[in-house]
Amino acid sequence: LGYTTSTLEEATNNEVFQFNATDQDGAGCLTNSPQTLFFSIVSVVPSTSAFVIGTTNGTLALQLPLDREASSAYVVNVRVTDVGGRSNDALLTVTLIDVNDNRPTFSELENFLSVAENAVSTTLQRITASDLDIGVNANIQYSLEGNPAQVTVNAFGDISVGAVPFDFETDPQLYQFSLVAVDNGSPSLTGSTSITLTVIDENDNQPVVTGLEAINFYVGQKSE
Repeated sequence: LGYTTSTLEEATNNEVFQFNATDQDGAGCLTNSPQTLFFSIVSVVPSTSAFVIGTTNGTLALQLPLDREASSAYVVNVRVTDVGGRSNDALLTVTLIDVNDNRPTFSELENFLSVAENAVSTTLQRITASDLDIGVNANIQYSLEGNPAQVTVNAFGDISVGAVPFDFETDPQLYQFSLVAVDNGSPSLTGSTSITLTVIDENDNQPVVTGLEAINFYVGQKSE
């Protein structure tokens, strides 16, 4: 026999499934009262000691939390045995429901980018975060903190320079700011990475004469 159910990951002390069984035999040859049946866990795949079952009531529960990121489902083999030793097994597949317990993470803690002054509408680099959760818990939104006005980020993590360029001669030549990733779980979790942006000089200015130095020439007179 096979059954299915689901439960939240990280849940403990909660009822997962209620097993029920009957036996047409009585408790003994001189009585028609119901026979006592005993429930036990034969195996769990993947192996874990998180599940427990009531010996006489068949209530399957969790005594330890389970991590969906380690295994998304477990198959529990439960055996019911009568007082005469006859038994029967049932398989229960327990699927874990994701909980938003993982924050977005970036592969690099620091990112070093460069941009030529005068560059416009240019994507510098795509920097993305990953999230071990699934569904809406893994949907990520990006934003920048402490960034210069020229730099933006889109929904895909593309770091770009917009319509206003940098000017190497008048703007700072080095910027440090953060890229923040926020998932859509409830409550939401956040991760961040730092960005160092260097502005590269271009040959966009003509030489300017800033002053003239007077030079005196003396012409000698030829003697007769």
